[in-house]
Amino acid sequence: LALVVLHADTIAEVGRAPHALAGRAIVGETARTDLTLRRQSSDAERLRHAEERYRTLVEQMPAVTYIADLGERGDWHYVSPQVEELLGYAPADFENRSSLWTELVHPDDRPGLRDAEEALRREGTTLDAEYRMVARDGRTLHVRDEAVKIGDERVLGFLLDVTDRRRAELDAHRRSTQQALVAKLGQRTIAGATLQELFDEAVAGTTAALEVELAEVLELQPEDGSLLLRAGVGWQSGLVGQARDDSGSASFPGATLRERGPIVVRDLRIEARFSGPAKLHRHGVVSGMCTVIRNGSETFGVLGAYSPRSRTFSPADVDFLEGVAHALAAAVQSRQAEEAIRRAEGRFRRALEGAPDGIVGVGPDGRIVLVNARAAELFGDDALVGRGWSELGAELPALPTDGAQLAARRADGSEFPADVSVSVLENGALRLASVRDVSERLREQDERERLRAQLEQSQRLETIGQLAGGIAPDFNNLLLVIQGHASLLADAVPEGTARDDLEKIADAAESGTALTRQLLQFSSRRHVEPVPVDVNQVAERVYRLLDRSLGSHVRLALGLGAGLPPVQADPSQLEQVLLNLALNARDAMPDGGDVRIETELVQIASTTALGHVRIRVSDTGVGMTPEVRDRIFDPFFTTKPPDRGTGLGLATVHGIVTGAGGSLVVRSEPGAGTEIDVYLPARRVP
Repeated sequence: LALVVLHADTIAEVGRAPHALAGRAIVGETARTDLTLRRQSSDAERLRHAEERYRTLVEQMPAVTYIADLGERGDWHYVSPQVEELLGYAPADFENRSSLWTELVHPDDRPGLRDAEEALRREGTTLDAEYRMVARDGRTLHVRDEAVKIGDERVLGFLLDVTDRRRAELDAHRRSTQQALVAKLGQRTIAGATLQELFDEAVAGTTAALEVELAEVLELQPEDGSLLLRAGVGWQSGLVGQARDDSGSASFPGATLRERGPIVVRDLRIEARFSGPAKLHRHGVVSGMCTVIRNGSETFGVLGAYSPRSRTFSPADVDFLEGVAHALAAAVQSRQAEEAIRRAEGRFRRALEGAPDGIVGVGPDGRIVLVNARAAELFGDDALVGRGWSELGAELPALPTDGAQLAARRADGSEFPADVSVSVLENGALRLASVRDVSERLREQDERERLRAQLEQSQRLETIGQLAGGIAPDFNNLLLVIQGHASLLADAVPEGTARDDLEKIADAAESGTALTRQLLQFSSRRHVEPVPVDVNQVAERVYRLLDRSLGSHVRLALGLGAGLPPVQADPSQLEQVLLNLALNARDAMPDGGDVRIETELVQIASTTALGHVRIRVSDTGVGMTPEVRDRIFDPFFTTKPPDRGTGLGLATVHGIVTGAGGSLVVRSEPGAGTEIDVYLPARRVP
């Protein structure tokens, strides 16, 4: 093409040559001039043929070739015939109307082209630009313009139609944008975006990806079947969140619900299937498409995209809209599932916190994953989650267990008995342990067992007492007869073996009489006179009586509480109680030790309003085994040799104390001494 220009300039110069030679009169030069002209004529012929070949080549190229002066008003010296096929204008139209080219450039692209030409004029050598031109028939074409300067203000250029390539690029970009939006909605759903945020992003992305002016998400309302404008772009202010469309088949969205699939409208003004809703007409909608937001059999609503321009939506556009609708349907289902899970978790947490037992969830690694407030209270630790169950006590059973008793350990290291029931959930991934502190229950069981034993002992003692009370008077009468006759005979018989035997009979009868008195006392057949008694005074009398009689190897101590209220009892019987307990304490210390008598006002579980006066007699003796401890109040039970005890001393103590409305508690371990507490109800001071 550069050759074409070069030869064209040469032709122009050749055309001017004859006039430059005119008037020359030198004859000698005429022949030479003629020869030169013949040569020039031959060159011109060759150039003409070359120019024709180049013109044929240019006009067969797919691009429009042009030679023009720079500027909107610059002259057009040459435009190849392809321009008529491309833009609908003949080459002469441009040569006769220099502004036509600029007028055909899309208004939005003119400033950019003008700037490119100005840059080429000032400092450039080439121009390479893409812009849009409007053909005579109204088609918008994308063209690529490549030009080179061939003078200060003149350019040689080529204009190539790139509409198909540009459309393919735009379609690819649009598809990429559409795919990115669908992927983004899925990512945002996973990231925890709210439904409203997803709806807003969906309509904004849909308008951009489809190059439409309006988009909406309509939510089907179960109460009246209307379609609420949940999110939208391009609508009048105040409509989003308020406007409702009819879901009947007379409306565009309603028909979409009925068809259960996408509907595309080229021109709503002539649409015969439906006419509404009025909202679309008020916004001048001409073209649009709608599809259903549905997951399985559950319909949420409608997604719509509209334009006030006549638009043709491609199958790819429809697929995109359905992809957005599917993404929104998945988001709705996900959020509904999450809400159901939250409600279930709320119910579970309320049940968990309302449970009377401690609930501890243990993962497969043995670490605690959940607890309720009761569990934190039981174990004295608000930070149980993350700790190992083994830190709380015995190994948790791996299989379901109902009521296994374990020793549980609190945060401070103290232990408590616990009933633990285990449920295995999620294929063994979670063990749910219900922990109940049974300390009080065991105490109650022990108390019931103690009361049961006490009742049995009382019944046994009562039976023995009734028996003893029945036979003791008669037995005492017999002993009196034996003792009287033995004494009479002893007085009548001279001293010697016979008299000694009679005296032994009398002594044995006296011992029998003493035993009878004990039996009568044990059976409470003897009349007593309960009066208000100062326990401290009784304890002091017993102390004075025993202080020197217990033996030098036994140390007796007294610890009296101040200001004790009186108790209702027989003074002599209460004194006997202390004597019997102190003497038994002495006998439990063959190698010596300490005996201590203490008094104190205490409150116990079954106490009266005034409390109980406790008399404690303790020793540092050999102590008792549990078997012996359980039987010490049984009549005739004794661990002493036959000549040193009858087994009625502590039985008598029990009878006196219970007869006064009191109780006894014994604590003793082998080698650890013994404590016997006597509890007597306190009486109001008159």
